[in-house]
This record gives sequence, C-alpha cells and structure tokens, in this order.
Amino acid sequence: MAQAQSVALPKKWPIIVLPENRGSSTSTDSRLVNGYIEKEISGDYIVFKRPGAAAYSQPSGGAATGQGVYTWNGDVYAVAGGHLYKGTTSVGTVDTTGGVYRFSSCMGQVPKLQLGNGVYAYNYDAVNGLVQITRATITSSAGDLSPTIPQIKNIASTAGWAAGYSVSDLTNGTQIPLGAYIVSVDSGTQITINANALVTASAVAISVQSPGIPAAFVKGWSYLDGTTYLMDAKGVIWGDDLNDPTTWDPLNFLTVQIEPGPGVALAKQLVNVIALKDGETEVFYDAGNAAGSPLGRVVGAKVNWGCLSADSVRQVNGDLYWLATDRNGSVQVMQMRNLTASKISSPAVDRLLGEADFTTIYSLAVNYGGHRWYVLTLKGSNLTLAFDTTTELWDQWADGNGDYWPIVASSDTPVTAQTLLQHESDGHLYTLSSLNYSEFGAPILVDIYTMNYDGGTVRDKVLSELYFDADQVAGSVLQCRFSDDDYQTWSDYRKVDLGLKKPALPDNGSFKRRAYNFRHQSNTPFRIRAAYMQIDVGTM
Repeated sequence: MAQAQSVALPKKWPIIVLPENRGSSTSTDSRLVNGYIEKEISGDYIVFKRPGAAAYSQPSGGAATGQGVYTWNGDVYAVAGGHLYKGTTSVGTVDTTGGVYRFSSCMGQVPKLQLGNGVYAYNYDAVNGLVQITRATITSSAGDLSPTIPQIKNIASTAGWAAGYSVSDLTNGTQIPLGAYIVSVDSGTQITINANALVTASAVAISVQSPGIPAAFVKGWSYLDGTTYLMDAKGVIWGDDLNDPTTWDPLNFLTVQIEPGPGVALAKQLVNVIALKDGETEVFYDAGNAAGSPLGRVVGAKVNWGCLSADSVRQVNGDLYWLATDRNGSVQVMQMRNLTASKISSPAVDRLLGEADFTTIYSLAVNYGGHRWYVLTLKGSNLTLAFDTTTELWDQWADGNGDYWPIVASSDTPVTAQTLLQHESDGHLYTLSSLNYSEFGAPILVDIYTMNYDGGTVRDKVLSELYFDADQVAGSVLQCRFSDDDYQTWSDYRKVDLGLKKPALPDNGSFKRRAYNFRHQSNTPFRIRAAYMQIDVGTM
C-alpha cells in the first residue's frame, strides 16, 4: 500500500475516556472500569487503578448479609444477619425485611444511636442496650373524615387540632390509654376530655392513636437542634421530645404539602431538614415554633425533582446525592450543594438509567487520596457507577468478574477516618488501600475501553508500534486488544511487560477506525499517562 509521509513524532492514542454508551448497555463505546482520572501539574491527565478493599473486621456470628454500618462514639456499629454488632460483638437482634439501615444519633443525658430500615426503628445506648422504638397504632374502622372538620389531637385539652384520619366508635366513658391522643372526631359531634382522659360524650366516632413513631415511615433520619425527625409514607415529618428519641410528641408534626405525593426519604444538609418525596423535594429549618413542629419551610428552596429510592440517598462531604425522578418519569442523578440542586448525570449515564432495574439499590460515600466518590449500585442491572466529586467525572466499578461491586454500605473508621465498607453477602467490613491490588479473592480488573479513533481521516492507517507511558513495575502486565468493527468483535489479547524501560506493542496492522481495550489485572500498582503510536497514513 502506498504511504503518505510518515508522522515524525508519535501521537497519543486517547486513553482518557468517559462513559459514552450509545444506549442502555455498557457493551459499546468508551468507558473506564475500576480506575479514576487525575490531572497532573503539567496539565496532562493520568489513569490510576482504584484502591482495593482491605479486611478490617468481621461479625462474630459468622458470614451474614450486610445491612448497614455506622461509626458512633469511637465504635463501629454494623448490622449483619439480623444482629446489631458493636465492633464484632452482637448487642441485639433487629429486623431484616427492610434492607440496609440508616443511622443517626442524639445527645441528651444518655446519648443514643438510632437505626431504622423503614419497617422498624431502634435506639441503642450503653445503659439500656438495644430497644425497639414503639410504633404508633391507630384504633379505627372504615370511613374517612372530611379534612375541613376540626380534629381534636391532645388528650390533655381540646387545644390541639390536626387533619382527619379514619374513624371508630368509642362509647361514653371509654378510657383513652395514658399518652394516647385523639386524631379525629365525627362531624357535628361535640367532645370534651376530662382530667382522667375519658370520652364524656356518647356514641362519638373517633380514632385514637397511641404514642410512638409513624407505623409506616421512610428511610432516613434528621437530627437538628436536639430534635430527631422521621417522615412517614404520607409525607408528614414527626419529631421526638428534645434529645429523647424514646418519646415522640404527638403534636410535633408537619405535613410536607407544597405538592401532593408520598414521602420517600428524609435527609439533612447544613442546618436543614431535606424531605424527598416522589415528585419534588422540600427544605425546612428550625423556626423555633413554640407549639407543634419546630420546623418552618425554607421559602424558595423547593426542588422540582423527587426521589426514586431512599437507598440512593447519600451525603458525600456535605453534599447530598440521590437518584431523582420528575413528574414526566425521567431518571437522573441530582446533587444538592448549599441547598442548590443540580443535575450531575451525563447523557450517557442517563441512558443507562433510562432502562435500568431499580429493584435493589445501594449507595456509598467513598473517600480516598483527595478524591470523594458517590457510588451507586443497581444490582438488577449488574452495574455500579461512581461519580468522582473532585473531578466531576463518571466511571464504573466492578468486582473481579466484571459484575457489580458488592458493597452495600459505608461509614468511616474511628480515629483515622478511613472509608469503611460493608460487603453484601458476608457482612465483613473493609477499608480501602492502594496496596491492595486484589479484593474478595480476585484481582482488581482495570479496563480502559477507548473511543473509536480514525486520526481525522478515512484513509487506511498502519500502526507500527504503540509505546506505553506507564509506571515501570516488575511483574506488571498490560493486556491489549482491538476492535475494527465498532465494538462488535475483538482481537485476541496481546501482552505488554510494563516492567521494561520502554514497554511497546509492535506490528498492530492497519485500520480505518479502531478502538482499543487496555486491561490490567496484575497484582501490582498501575498508573498510565499515555499510549504513543508510531503511525503511517495511507494515500487511500
């Protein structure tokens, strides 16, 4: 083949890649798996192998499904196999039906740890141990009250009023349990409450709710100025007594109602309570109200995006991230920073989310080497996406088989504040280490899938040699293969010894348009700056 003038200096094959999938699959186009990108002082970019998981501790009860981890008061607490562990010692049993737990803590005379999974909630402290938080129950029968009817809500007086619920009949003189309160009263009936909490009118249709947290609550806690808050499935935020999450004031509630819709998750940012519903998000602050809920709305802070799943909500370095939906059904990833929400998912990531399986979702906050990631796993789609909040770039993380990364929860270690990770299947805890080049019994597999490269011309190109600017490490091997038919088929892998002073891949044939897959799975560190090519361009 006749050749044009040879290129005097080698050019770089583009290895700094972003996810560019053309559809809902990751099988085509450029992507980076188990690596991250960093910019050098020179302005050049470099790809690092991500750090690996290093064993930290395991539950004393043996391998069990991981369901949450949290560091509090200098100790690590983890839920695994229906047990709450303090360190490696079980301190009690908990519910397993609600998936991964969310945690909070409060001050008070006896500081307490709170944990809840949307089904059950618990307090833990060194004095009382693990105690389930009582769930409120409503004595009721069929029928609904008009929301325009005044509702009595306080057994001590008739001063408290609330929205209606369903009704039941209580006859004259029925004793209302101490601490319970009336949440509805039938139309046209006058009712008085005496000092002994007796219903003195006859045949009054009412509902009585016992004290406690909502029976159906969503995941997420928010502790603000001494009050712990939970939100129920109807979008009502309930608060406890001051620094006492064992007692929940029946009058301390606020309905999130700028727009109708069920509650999905509760979170906190700065000094604000964030209520995420299915179609929008509202923000509240401590208004110091003397009666009812202390909370007041932050006017103008409403976000017209809701939350798809509470399990996607995660705080990373003070910013809030979640899998968001709007009334049109689209799905994307949102970030809230200083109460300002913005979309951070790229069009390629949106395409992955557009047809994803959201049945099981995990989210993590990962901090390592000056980088902080929001990590989102969609188990049903066998996909883990990682957003580097430092560089604002997306990549994929995977296990040694190329499947989703099997980590369900994260916290940090006491004292050293390293990221602490919990494994899905055995509940073991791990930290991250750049010295770990394998994890969970398999090597970390770094895959760089480049974009299709044509050199700006449709002419044939002859690639005489590829030179790799990577860390020179004995035993480090780079596997290389290519596709000349738009990612449909691939050549066999060829190996390059990165321990050599000038690692190169000779005799790479000719192409019009080509994509490369560079793979590293050696038990060594890996860092690569560029792949230089000695290329000749044909005349046709």
